[in-house]
Amino acid sequence: AAKIGDAIKRSTTMQEIGLAGNDIGADGLDQLVEGIAESTALTKINLSDNKLGDQGAVKLGAAFARSSTLQDVDLQMNQIGAEGARELAAAIAVSPSMRQLGLIGNCVGDDGAAAIAEAIMASKSMQLLDVQYNEIKQIGAEKLAEAVAASQSLLTLDIRCNSIGGAAMRKLGDAIKVNSTIRNMWTEGCTTTTVAAAYLRECAATRGVNLQSPPPEYLQNLGEE
Repeated sequence: AAKIGDAIKRSTTMQEIGLAGNDIGADGLDQLVEGIAESTALTKINLSDNKLGDQGAVKLGAAFARSSTLQDVDLQMNQIGAEGARELAAAIAVSPSMRQLGLIGNCVGDDGAAAIAEAIMASKSMQLLDVQYNEIKQIGAEKLAEAVAASQSLLTLDIRCNSIGGAAMRKLGDAIKVNSTIRNMWTEGCTTTTVAAAYLRECAATRGVNLQSPPPEYLQNLGEE
């Protein structure tokens, strides 16, 4: 990771880095994060499945906050909880370039979701948030609904497979009604009520928002649209 970090820092053309499944761990990030922070070219990084935990997310958040070019970050399956999510959220709030954050299969919970929601409201660039399978319940989902309602840049929220409940699902519907940018909201697999799910579908249909699950290549290419 140290050699890669140095290469990222020195390169003026390296735009994407894929390091998924390398067991980097939080300790292995020390040299890598410096390269991320100082790169003038890096726009996309995939660090999925690297056992980063909260400690790693804290280090990455500090680097992301310093980056002026990074746009798309994939951190799925990294055992990131609320503490790490808060640091990532702090980076989103100040980043001039961050567009996509993938956190599938972590454990940010309600507290982490709330922090990310606040960051989205502050961000002028965030377009996609993917928090599938993150132990988010009603409170966290309601905060994300507030973020959808307030955001002027968010295009896609993927909150599938979280136990958000009926009240939060209805708030997501209300958010769709007042937001002018949201295009996709994926909620399949969420624990909710039949009535609330019907209300969300009605709100989405009224505003032309897509509730269908995307094909895998859609998420890969969303930033290019």
